[in-house]
Amino acid sequence: MLISTNIKRFTLGKNEETGFKLVLFCFWPFGSFLYSLRNAASMSSYIIYFLFGVVFCWHMNPTSLDNHADMIEIMRRVITYDFTWSDICTQATKYFTFTDETSKELYENFLIFLSKSLSPNPHVFFALASIPYLIFMLKSLRLITTDKKFETSLYGLMILALFVMPRDIITVQNPRFTTGVWIAVYATIKFFQEKHPSIKHVLLIAITPLIHSGFWAYLIIFAASIILSRYPKLTIWLLYISVPFSYLSYDLLTAIDFSFLPPTIENWANRYLSDKSYSKFVLNEGSSGFYWVQLTSDFLRKTVYLIIPLVLWKYKDVTDVKEKFGKLFNYYIFFFAFVNFIQFVPVLGERYMWIVQILSIYVFYKIVYPKHKKLLLLILCTWAYYIFRRYLYASVLSCCVPYEIFYMPLPNLIADFWGVTGY
Repeated sequence: MLISTNIKRFTLGKNEETGFKLVLFCFWPFGSFLYSLRNAASMSSYIIYFLFGVVFCWHMNPTSLDNHADMIEIMRRVITYDFTWSDICTQATKYFTFTDETSKELYENFLIFLSKSLSPNPHVFFALASIPYLIFMLKSLRLITTDKKFETSLYGLMILALFVMPRDIITVQNPRFTTGVWIAVYATIKFFQEKHPSIKHVLLIAITPLIHSGFWAYLIIFAASIILSRYPKLTIWLLYISVPFSYLSYDLLTAIDFSFLPPTIENWANRYLSDKSYSKFVLNEGSSGFYWVQLTSDFLRKTVYLIIPLVLWKYKDVTDVKEKFGKLFNYYIFFFAFVNFIQFVPVLGERYMWIVQILSIYVFYKIVYPKHKKLLLLILCTWAYYIFRRYLYASVLSCCVPYEIFYMPLPNLIADFWGVTGY
């Protein structure tokens, strides 16, 4: 007997379902989120996703001062800095004129200015930071759930989890890069998938370096891809050639003098190649003696993701696929190759691989799913150690968000950090 993987839904009308979810959200926000997954594609579910995301980020608070220094440092800056509108305008002017000593935290400083205009409470900062993140993450997610073949099944939920996992809601603890990721993902998909590309999607990609300086490279590769991605045979060969480059030594770049670049971009390049980045991301200083398990897991995950373009390649000339997703697929192959070439760059290579992982799940779903869906199980297995470390053992979750988020009613979650001015 066949066992259906479809998750049953209650037979409520749209208005009744929305009302029920909102009432449940007031009494148990996390329960409302879980219930919404029963009908993951509905608009009412997306309302709950958004509301729970904002409350989740409002509730971010370091549970240990010994872990996750990024979040603690951001909270310190929020508490310490008092920017005026004039300060923000001055910083923006220096940024666009490539002045020396330009602040790389333009987006973060603007959020600090905005949040402290409302309240000195640092939790307001994270709640505000969650909004642009959630808007573009959920808009990207809806590109999957609005597809006619999407079903709220175990595989359907697996697709959503693998799509979001590389930059999940917890990453709003340090919001700059993660916000840029989802803006870039959404704008890139829309630009290459639409028959008539819109300038607004180009502008969205163009503003990502203002959010995080790490997107200067993305902006350049996006511009180059508009030309090069028209040659699919070239891009697939670039992908093949790029694979060994992911294992090259970090020392290759340290001898390069970046002083010929504008100061803003020069400073960005030097930060990524600093001794601090090398120690943390190449030598794994501060890691446990079992960091080799993580390295093995990362290696296997990267290898499995390399299977995706090879599986998809044989479908590239199918008429329906070529018309709807040909440009996006070619860009994906080209970008994948580029990211392989820079994998030996500390921090940047890893961060751009997150974008590759997100795009991989999207193109896989759009082009071949539900064929080859067992590949999703293989991908999920390579994420197992990451899931264990991130959400269970010595987890980022437990260090950044008190567990009350999972069982307390909405009023309590809000009241927990109401009126806070420190951490």
